Amino acid sequence: MLFPGINKMGRQLGLFSSGAAIFGRYRDFSICAYDGSNKKELLIRMNQSLNEQDIESLRSRYKFKKADYVAEEFTMKVEFSEIVKPYSYKKIISLTDEVIDLCLRNGIQTVNKCDNCDNQTVNYYEYNGIPLTLCSGCFSRESFKVDQARIAYSDTENNYLQGLFGSVLFSIPGIILQALLFIFLSRLGAVSSVIYCLLALYGFKIFKGKAAPLSAGFIILISQFMTVAGTIISYSGLLFYKTRDLQRVIELLSVTEIQNELRSNVILQVIISAFYLVFEFFSLRKNWTFKTLKQAEKLS
Repeated sequence: MLFPGINKMGRQLGLFSSGAAIFGRYRDFSICAYDGSNKKELLIRMNQSLNEQDIESLRSRYKFKKADYVAEEFTMKVEFSEIVKPYSYKKIISLTDEVIDLCLRNGIQTVNKCDNCDNQTVNYYEYNGIPLTLCSGCFSRESFKVDQARIAYSDTENNYLQGLFGSVLFSIPGIILQALLFIFLSRLGAVSSVIYCLLALYGFKIFKGKAAPLSAGFIILISQFMTVAGTIISYSGLLFYKTRDLQRVIELLSVTEIQNELRSNVILQVIISAFYLVFEFFSLRKNWTFKTLKQAEKLS
């Protein structure tokens, strides 16, 4: 997603969009600009750096955070802080023009070549939001890699049941560990619900379950079921550890106050594991969502 300021800048300069950045050639110089995380960034590719005096002069007038050089070809990277309000895209355009003017006066040229090789006949592409400048040969090779990854995933066996069995099998030892945490750490044992998520995921991988939305659903259901079952068993184990009497434990579990405390423990465990599972789901998601490499959109 392009923020409005960067989007307007891209349209005004006739650049391309990768969905997360603008890039391309402006006045025959290769430039790129990002927005986000309380800052804007401008990158201008050149074959040598500006002198420090010129940079300090620009800094004093445009109040940017810092300017340094990255990569081999002296790409000038300028950061603009946006703590209070957005930095004006018009000022960034003005700065870009001044930098290019300085480069032209000092005989500094841009570097316009493929990101993967030295070929200077290039086109502009986006790779899941990442701006890429590639020649036709490198584009073909990168496209082939993307297609091969998709084919390899499609050819993987749908070992859902096998992965499900692994998740259940590996989750069982979590009950023992949770019981020990409850007994010796009391309420600090609440974090033990994450154990089932980790064990279920590990078991699924060990048994070579196929990563897919269905398998993620399996892992979530197994983790939540084992969390509830494990909490009840662990809480009962805690009562037995204190009373050393199984009959007394059964009697205590029928007491309203004990049932309420057990219920609160189960709810707490489920909530904690749910938060972790949401995080884990987005981590798993990258296994079945594939990056795309395509022509970047020309802004106009």
